[in-house]
Amino acid sequence: MKERLHAFKTKIDSVLLSTKITAFLYLTSLLIFLSMEFFVYWYAMSSANNNMIADGTTYCATGAKIADNACSYVRGVADYFSSTSAIQRYFLSPDIDYGISDIIRSHNYLLSAILYTPEGIPIQYMAIDGSSSPVPQSERKAFISFMDRDDDYYWEFIDENTSEFMENDNSPKLCLWRKIHGSVNSRVIGVICVTIDIRRLLRYEVPYTSPYTRDFVILDKFSNTVATDKSIYELGESEYNRILSEINAESGNFPIALEGEEYVAFYERITDTPLFVCYLLAHNSLKSYGSDILQIMLVSVMVYLSLIIPLVTIVSIWLTKPLNKLKQSIDSFSDGNFDIRLSFHTNDEIGKLGKAFNNMVKKNKQLIDETYVAQIRRKEAELLLQQAQINPHFIYNLVNSMQWSALKKGEKDLAEMANSLGQLMRLSLNRGNSMLPVSKECELVSCFLKLQKNKYQERLKYTIECTLEAGETIIPKLIIQPLVENSIVHGMASSTSSISIRIKAFTEGSKLIINVTDDGIGIQNEILALLPDRYSSDSKDSSGFAIKNIHDRLQLIYNDEFTFRISNLEPHGTAIEITLPISYKGGKRCSD
Repeated sequence: MKERLHAFKTKIDSVLLSTKITAFLYLTSLLIFLSMEFFVYWYAMSSANNNMIADGTTYCATGAKIADNACSYVRGVADYFSSTSAIQRYFLSPDIDYGISDIIRSHNYLLSAILYTPEGIPIQYMAIDGSSSPVPQSERKAFISFMDRDDDYYWEFIDENTSEFMENDNSPKLCLWRKIHGSVNSRVIGVICVTIDIRRLLRYEVPYTSPYTRDFVILDKFSNTVATDKSIYELGESEYNRILSEINAESGNFPIALEGEEYVAFYERITDTPLFVCYLLAHNSLKSYGSDILQIMLVSVMVYLSLIIPLVTIVSIWLTKPLNKLKQSIDSFSDGNFDIRLSFHTNDEIGKLGKAFNNMVKKNKQLIDETYVAQIRRKEAELLLQQAQINPHFIYNLVNSMQWSALKKGEKDLAEMANSLGQLMRLSLNRGNSMLPVSKECELVSCFLKLQKNKYQERLKYTIECTLEAGETIIPKLIIQPLVENSIVHGMASSTSSISIRIKAFTEGSKLIINVTDDGIGIQNEILALLPDRYSSDSKDSSGFAIKNIHDRLQLIYNDEFTFRISNLEPHGTAIEITLPISYKGGKRCSD
């Protein structure tokens, strides 16, 4: 598993950055889009569910209000009959019609009205559906229970298939039983029953604006029965009894599973009755609310796919174009184009990377130029050294001949001078090597000073001190001799003045220190300020050029690991100090 992950990571790492950026943008935007779509869908369906609940509640309330108005009208009709003097007189003269039929026909959903004695014997009725022969109620438990209670009203549903109300009953009825009290002593002198055709109630006066079923059901909470025509509903009475058991307030709604299907049941009580108007809304009706949202989401997906692909491609190209440009520039630089430059006008990370690349190219070119110049300077120094030693072997052989000739003639001083000059030439040649021990350099300086002593006699004094450790150290040749020569040539104030020169070489730790001091006239301040590395080769003063030549040679060999200090002494004189790392000793390079 670890090897597979490593192989997969290797493949991912080898994919182009532009491809990675494109894939990242695609996946990120897709994830954000799908998250937003999910949130929108969830919010839309929640809103649709809330709208469905609100519509169902409003729809149920509308039906309850219509039923309440109808029941109020029926109650008013029953109250009219029970309170008019005509009804009171009717019980004294029951053979007279006191206008019951006119009242029944005045409203399209009133079905019948029946007058009973307190014992439940029908004494007069009117029915517009052809029903006839009212049945005495004296033995019906519902009637007996009603007469035993203190309530003056009782609502009851009576099915058309029963013979408990009329022998020829042709309509399902919602009945209101109303006790009639006497005007003198308020005792019950009769009962009137006004009925509503349940098939007409809630069927023609409800505004139907929603696409789902119009059917309501009226439930009797008191007797736990269905008080409407059950034949128009698919659910059985037991299912409605389950709904009745869930009703615990004046109005509300609750989800319920009936016969394997999910519903939302809305209910509201008819005022002053144990009856509830109930409306069932199948839960799949939510689709009708969310269909528009689903269509919008499908359209948004299509728009997203049509826009995000070119957009991400453009953004990816825009982001990776500077990187590709940088890559091409690096390839060109690696091929040897050291003058290439990038032009980024942004100050972001890529722009800063381009500026860093330009700085790198610039510094690299400077290093190349400096190395090239250093090589030229090295060649110039070697050429100058060669020019200072024009055909040295010829001169060395000539000096030896002069020495032997002087000895034959008995001129010892001349022979000594020729010997010193010969030694000087031999040491300066050093078999063609550019490096020699400090002891040999000091011997060369001694030969040079002996020659100068013959010229200046007592006017020139000198001392040479070289420790054993310092004498074994290897240095570039002709480093000390030009400094001593400068002290003699430029240190004497006049042709009659004298000078003392001291040469000292010693070590301190890993450093070799060479001091050359004199008590001559010193160096002018304007010239001293340019030494040792800035003195112009165009100057007529050859001493400054010699010192600069020494500095440049040391720079080539030791880089910045040496010091070269020149200063004037008080009251007069010059001091030169050169500090070199002991990198060569006894002819071998020292280890770090």
